Amino acid sequence: MSAKKLIVCVCRGNILRSAIAEKLINNQLDINGLGDKYEVISRSIQGTTLDTKQVRYPNLTYYSEVYQRVKPILDELNVDLSQHVSTAINNQTATNATHIFAMDKLTKSALQTLFPDHANKILLFSDLVEHIDEVVDVPYYTKPTYSIKTIQEIKGILDKGIGNLLTLVETGNLPEKSV
Repeated sequence: MSAKKLIVCVCRGNILRSAIAEKLINNQLDINGLGDKYEVISRSIQGTTLDTKQVRYPNLTYYSEVYQRVKPILDELNVDLSQHVSTAINNQTATNATHIFAMDKLTKSALQTLFPDHANKILLFSDLVEHIDEVVDVPYYTKPTYSIKTIQEIKGILDKGIGNLLTLVETGNLPEKSV
């Protein structure tokens, strides 16, 4: 059997957006019997040379007010972040990745700066579907309701874009988008 293809989701802190995208993609792959073909992980820009400030806590469960508000939707989606540990992306991960999905434009730009030799495999997560610009980086600790909206947005992108994701990873190309 050939090696698994590595898909990496990246946001600033690897606390909310990329961690949830990782779990949701893995859930979809398992449902479709494809978990043995792909490895999906998530990473942060924080802790790299471009954003040296370390993440304060390892995962969303440590942000108790926000976590309590979003836990019902996470449970509904079968997303458990209790064992997740925020981890900064490094060159080895970028090298090994088949594709790297940035959750927003600033993260994509940072990834392209950090890993210029891998710029061809860096896309916005929202590129998987039409008519969505990006999953906006809203500080989840300021307005917990934004966190719920963000989770729903990620789920919506994946629901519509899982086929496109698999096509991209297998062929290297996204299907043509209608105009």
